[in-house]
Amino acid sequence: MEKSVRITISLTLYHDEVAHFNELISSLEGITGGFEVYFFDNTQNESWKERIPNRDNFHYRTLKRNLSFGKGHNKIIEERIDYGDYHLVVNPDIYFDQGIIEKLIVVMDQRQEVGLIQPKIVYPNGEIQHHHKLLPKPMDLLSRRFPYFIQKKFESSKHRYEMRFRNPDEAFEAPTLSGCFMLMRKEAIRQVGAFDPRFFLYCEDVDLCRRIGKKWRVLYYGKLHIYHHFRKSSYKELRFFYHHVASAIKYFNKYGWWFDRDRYRLNKAILDSRV
Repeated sequence: MEKSVRITISLTLYHDEVAHFNELISSLEGITGGFEVYFFDNTQNESWKERIPNRDNFHYRTLKRNLSFGKGHNKIIEERIDYGDYHLVVNPDIYFDQGIIEKLIVVMDQRQEVGLIQPKIVYPNGEIQHHHKLLPKPMDLLSRRFPYFIQKKFESSKHRYEMRFRNPDEAFEAPTLSGCFMLMRKEAIRQVGAFDPRFFLYCEDVDLCRRIGKKWRVLYYGKLHIYHHFRKSSYKELRFFYHHVASAIKYFNKYGWWFDRDRYRLNKAILDSRV
């Protein structure tokens, strides 16, 4: 069976909404062709084990502790890196229509220069989520924490950072895509590595997109869409806010706070290509 696998899929589970998880399961069960799904349970009590469908290509893993988002996915990615052509990282609060994964794989097959692809992401009501972005500057992340009346002063910067100057129904390169849904070419992962384990939660997706983008194209593909409930946990719970701040500090320590030549070069190229 391993020789017929084209795509491996991983998701990490913690204290997620059961109803959202069930929607994702229905979506996964509708995929056709060779695929394997790996569920990595980050809870201490194996609370998700009984909710995994009894299928040969659905696999359950746990260490009975919260290993972190990146490390959980990395264990699966590294274990299955030589099986199949693609790997999908997906969040438990995502769901999609039948045929979406297969269509994205066709795009990847046709565009061999693409190392990572993500479709348009919308709320269940169809409203778009702007997860395709430039590489962040410190103020891009900090300004989101200001009160609303102060955020209004940064509205033009926010629109530029979220690439709202591009038509979200088209396909184009984006320096950063969200970790909630990342379809990656395994050859790209073999070249640049998986998630940086220094990030416990948040910014690991920015870092990985950036590393892949140095050797491959990172493609936003707005001609297809998926649904995302999008909890925005770091805006609601202090512990997630702490992880977000800690990861942002690690990210800017790694690449530079104010002087980041690669960020300036890549963002300028994207902005100069505006039509």
